[in-house]
Amino acid sequence: QLMAYNQKESDPNAELINRMLQDCDRLAELMRTILSYSRPYEYDMEVLDMSQFLGRLLDRVQPHLTKANIQQNYQVESESNLIKGNRRALEQVFNNLIDNAIQGMADKGGTLAVKISSIQPEGQNKMIDISIADTGPGIPKEKLEHIFQPFYSTKPGGTGLGLAICKHIITSHKGLIFASSYPGCT
Repeated sequence: QLMAYNQKESDPNAELINRMLQDCDRLAELMRTILSYSRPYEYDMEVLDMSQFLGRLLDRVQPHLTKANIQQNYQVESESNLIKGNRRALEQVFNNLIDNAIQGMADKGGTLAVKISSIQPEGQNKMIDISIADTGPGIPKEKLEHIFQPFYSTKPGGTGLGLAICKHIITSHKGLIFASSYPGCT
C-alpha cells in the first residue's frame, strides 16, 4: 500500500503494484475462509454480473493457459447473469476450479471450457449454471465421490482443502456444486 501511495502516475510498475495489492487481498480472504471451518463467517454480499466476473478472471489466467498449451472456450448463453455474492469468496472458488483444471492438463495441454447458462428447475426460481470443464485425464470414480471432503486430495502434497472450501463457499451462497468425470473430461 505504501508503494502504491508513493508511486508517480507514470510509474511503469503501477500494474505490478496493483496486482500485488489484489493478491494480498485474496490471501487475506483465503485465511478468513480457512478459519470459517472453525467458526461461522458472514459474507458481505453484492450484486455481481458473473459473465463479466468470469471474463476478467479468465483474462487474468490467460498467461498460465498459454504457457501450459491450453485453449480457452468461454460461452455465455444467458442474458442476465446477476447474482448476489461475495466477490472475493467466489473469486477463490473459481480460481481454485480453474487452477485444478490447468494442473490436470499441465502435461499435455488441452481445452478449458467455461460456460454460463440459466436453468429453471420445475417449481423453483431461475438459477445461473456455471460449468467448468477440462480435457485432462479425468478422476477415477472411487476418488470422485470424495473430492469435496476436507483433507482428501488426489494430488501429491495437496492439502485437500481447496475443493472442501469451494463447497463451503458455494453452499453459503445458497448454491450447489458437483463434479462429474470420465477419461478425457472433468
